[in-house]
Amino acid sequence: MASSVKALPSTRVLGNAELLGHIFLASTLHANTVHARVCKARFELAIEIVWREVPDLICLLQLLSPLSVVDEVDSDEGLVKFYTFRGEVEENDWERWDIYAKHIRKLVAQHEHALDDDIFQVLLLPSDIFCQNTLSNLTCLEWYTRTNSYPIFCNGKLTRLTLRLDPLCSLECVCEAISMIPRVNPLLESLTLRLGEQWTDPGTELGHCSDKHNLEKNILEPLAGLKALTQLSMPARFFTPKITRQLAKLGRLTTSKSLPIPDGN
Repeated sequence: MASSVKALPSTRVLGNAELLGHIFLASTLHANTVHARVCKARFELAIEIVWREVPDLICLLQLLSPLSVVDEVDSDEGLVKFYTFRGEVEENDWERWDIYAKHIRKLVAQHEHALDDDIFQVLLLPSDIFCQNTLSNLTCLEWYTRTNSYPIFCNGKLTRLTLRLDPLCSLECVCEAISMIPRVNPLLESLTLRLGEQWTDPGTELGHCSDKHNLEKNILEPLAGLKALTQLSMPARFFTPKITRQLAKLGRLTTSKSLPIPDGN
């Protein structure tokens, strides 16, 4: 009886990691969380799929500690919730983080979820621990929240970046965020910049308050450093003559797309 059970095709499938992987890819998120609890072999296969794309940074941070809403603010963009860690983050919490974080290929940070400063202090202060447990396989980052904090999750392997530059930020903050792009993402192939209308100066085409904080200059310099860039998207008015000439020098660039000025997206 036992030998006949082993010969069943379904039994052979359940023992084949490659076939199970295809089955899990076609399964729902809920089904894969169930698969992950069956056994260690299935855990690795299912978790690789469940955590491949994380649609909200909040999901990832809760691996370290539960989050609490400390404030809610009505804005032109809707209700914004401010989150903080409910408890202290311990070393074993970083061990749990590492189990899941290594599987993440895409991460989205939603703009309606704001993070208190203490969360970023936890991520930055134990730099030796965080560097060991960062998102080592992340290739796509969509960042719509605190403008200058996106480099925390950049690992040098990122190939796709969408960066929403907060309309409430100063021009200095925006220029700094843009200038960091090639330093933290030297292999970037696709870049989307969502920029606000308020940084446009009718007299100079783009915002300009000093040589250091000249928005056009701070877009030009990163472009020169992104040798692997193939796609660029940003609002039409930011494609100035100087920037367009710089784009022509990028040998791998195949697509440049004009975006509408965002109302808060």
